[in-house]
Amino acid sequence: MNIVSVSYGLLFASFVFIITGWLIASLELQPEAAMERQELYLFVRDLQREYQMSAKAEVQGDELHLTVNGERVTYEKYNDIYRRQVNGRGHDVVLQDVKNMSFQLLKGGLLVAIQFKSGQTVLETIPSMGQHDG
Repeated sequence: MNIVSVSYGLLFASFVFIITGWLIASLELQPEAAMERQELYLFVRDLQREYQMSAKAEVQGDELHLTVNGERVTYEKYNDIYRRQVNGRGHDVVLQDVKNMSFQLLKGGLLVAIQFKSGQTVLETIPSMGQHDG
């Protein structure tokens, strides 16, 4: 073996070692980010379904109040989470690590602005299906 072959072998081994370390670090972070994305997806999906089924929607400060099948459904901040209550009861956690969330009724929909403690901001527009004027 000559010095060039050994050098290329060491360079290749170093490259593999660096890439493997980077991949392991990426995989360790991925499940948490995937869970956050899934939690956000489920929140938006469930809110959309409930908003579109509601007979009435009101925004009071940073709270959203919906009337669904004669019951008052509230989405409100509680510490660093957002929870859902029905008729003032229950504690259904819908989003975690929330710094701020705001709701705005628009003509034809609902705008939801979410700022997470991480600094990430998400804007979602939920269509009303014609039952809310905004």
